[in-house]
Amino acid sequence: MVTVEKGDTYYSIAQTYDVAMGDLVSENADTSAYNLREGQKIRLPQSRAYTVQKGDTLYSIARRFEVNVNKLAAHNNLSSPYTLSVGQEIYFPLSQKGPTKLASADQTGTRVVTRPTAIRDRPPKSAGRFRAPVDGQVISRFGPKPGGLHNDGVNIKAPLGTPVKASENGVVIYAGNELKGYGNLILIRHEGGWVSAYAHNQDFKVKPGDQVKQGQVIASVGQSGNVTEPQLHFELRRNAKAIDPSQFL
Repeated sequence: MVTVEKGDTYYSIAQTYDVAMGDLVSENADTSAYNLREGQKIRLPQSRAYTVQKGDTLYSIARRFEVNVNKLAAHNNLSSPYTLSVGQEIYFPLSQKGPTKLASADQTGTRVVTRPTAIRDRPPKSAGRFRAPVDGQVISRFGPKPGGLHNDGVNIKAPLGTPVKASENGVVIYAGNELKGYGNLILIRHEGGWVSAYAHNQDFKVKPGDQVKQGQVIASVGQSGNVTEPQLHFELRRNAKAIDPSQFL
């Protein structure tokens, strides 16, 4: 288990702990895609593990399974000189090679993990305001919907392949399709605790870590996810709280 800190997203947690985004999302399917609250507990995917044998060193284990020794040390909260004891479990990042055996650190299956140094991409200086990411007809506005649903953004109808542009200067923190219902989704972090989201895209023109400028093409309008016609679902969030985009566009 890890504790959510201010500004955390699924993407930043996956990067920090070197786990696959899809595995992290699947492990926490009962948690909202965006509303991670400070202090909330998130389950890390179960790690592959190796039991230390006599004569093993962290370096020999890393060589055997073709894993970077520094990543292996960080994943297990080990500091130099990496002293190991027989019977100790060494856990492997899910994104790396390792033994096929699955193991947990104790009988409860819960392992409280010390947070390593966070990987955070600082967004560039703001352009001053948010702009519409695509021209089109708003077909669903922010707010409550029938059946107890709530739209946390706006849905804009536009022809398939229409360029989707960054609403503000920022840094891409996610580009993928692991979040159920959103299809091909891009998240961009901006100054001041803001994050913009662009869902149902046809493709990606950017990747995580890319810095983007306001108006830069980041994707094209698609029909991915749980929609029946080409459109863009656009959200603005500040410190994880959904804000009505029409206030700013």
